[in-house]
Amino acid sequence: MSAAKSNRGQNGGLNMGNSGPNNPANSGNPPTAWGYFGYDILFALPIIGTIFLFIYAFDNSNLARRNYARSKFIPFFIWGLMIIGLCIFALIIYAKNGWAFS
Repeated sequence: MSAAKSNRGQNGGLNMGNSGPNNPANSGNPPTAWGYFGYDILFALPIIGTIFLFIYAFDNSNLARRNYARSKFIPFFIWGLMIIGLCIFALIIYAKNGWAFS
């Protein structure tokens, strides 16, 4: 056998470097149904909810909470892009046809 390091873990499977206590999948328990309900209420708050949505969407301390926040963040992001696109479209139409329709 060669002296080179093997990339096999202790159990014989491939070691991808994501095992151990620092893996986000190993940290914390998934929220209960009431936990998800509480997150829905939190994310529905106008300013504080948006701040927590960004924090939880990019936080690695709890994988289930991060994925749930991302599932709420993605439509928020898509709506933002659609509104920006609509504003740009409206500016192009108004610039092309003049600022006052007559």
